Formats: sequence, C-alpha cells, structure tokens
Amino acid sequence: MSGVVPALSSLPIEITFTPKHELTYNYNLVCNVKRKARPLILNVKGEGYKIHHTVRVIDTPLIEAQSTQPTLLELGDFFINEKKTKVIQLTNSGEFNFDFVWKRAVNKYVTITPDTGTVKTGGEVKIELNYLPIAEHELKNYKATLTIVSGPRYEFMMNAKARRPGVKLNQNLFDFGPCFVTGNPTAIKKMLYITNVDKQALTIETNFEKKTYLDF
Repeated sequence: MSGVVPALSSLPIEITFTPKHELTYNYNLVCNVKRKARPLILNVKGEGYKIHHTVRVIDTPLIEAQSTQPTLLELGDFFINEKKTKVIQLTNSGEFNFDFVWKRAVNKYVTITPDTGTVKTGGEVKIELNYLPIAEHELKNYKATLTIVSGPRYEFMMNAKARRPGVKLNQNLFDFGPCFVTGNPTAIKKMLYITNVDKQALTIETNFEKKTYLDF
C-alpha cells in the first residue's frame, strides 16, 4: 500500500484484523516515509478465538444438534389446547461469553423463550420451543434458526399436527319447556349421550354446577 499525504492534511488508513487461527497475534507494521531517516512503526495486537459450545435437544435420547444439517423435532399428533415443548440447551465451554438469537417464520401458535440472550463462560442456557394450538393446525417442516453471534447457525425443523377430539353428542339442545314451580318440584330428566369415536381414550370435563370428569 502506498499513497501521498498533501501538506497540512491527513489521510485515514483502515487496518483490518481477520484471524484464521485461535492464537495471540503481535505484529509490527512498518510505514516508510520518503526522506525520513526512520520508518514509522505501528504495533498491532489481537487474539483469535473460537466459540466452544454445544447445542443439545433435551429429549430421550439426548440429541446433539449439528450446524451442517437440520435437526428434526417431531411433536407428534395431539389434541388442540395441549402444549408441546422442546427444550434446547446451549453450553459455553470457552473462555468468552457469546450471544445467540433465534429467527423463525411467523406463527401465532409457536413461541421461543428466550429468543435472544447471552451464554456466559462455563454456563448454560435452556430455551423452550413451545407449540400451543387452539384450533386444528399442522406444522410441516416449520423452520426455526438459532444463530450463535460470530459463530455457526443451527436449523430446527418442527413437525406436529393438532386436531379436535372425536366426540359426538346425541343432541346439542335440551328444551325442558314450561315447568311448574312448587315446594317439591318433580325433576324432569333427559339423557345426554357422549360417544367417543376417536382412536384413543378421552377425558371429558363439564362445566355443570357440579363438575364431572368422564374417562372413556
């Protein structure tokens, strides 16, 4: 690199440090000035370091995520209003703190907590990926990306399907009609039949005056 600095002026020079290895660097940069007996010496120091970390899915069995390929998260089939959670654990085994951030497609049923943060040296952070659908909904290869700042990225693909339980009532309306109000009223009874046409057993909760739980 060379140039000319006009009289009574200055010239900015940008110095970039891009380490390739995890080492401590110490350089002397020499700037020769014409008609000057000695060159100008600039000492430049820096340290290159890698982020030493692991990203794991707390599951059975434990899954260690790889930055080279997506990690599949299967949440299975379940009923609406159920919450499914996967826990991602970040561990910092290096000498420096590092930051992380999540990016994902917009979906009102999916939350990530926390979606940004710092993992201190020698520490760990657990992140919850929650899926709580309140209507019939399906996740198919839903992508969420974890980025380690100044480090690698990890992709997670989520699959799940939420459906309504297979329950049928023999009727949806009971009309008891006019009833006499007496000191000892005679109860009028009607039968409500609940039929389970689902593939699995269900628990039914009513909001009658006395709550009832039915397993069938």
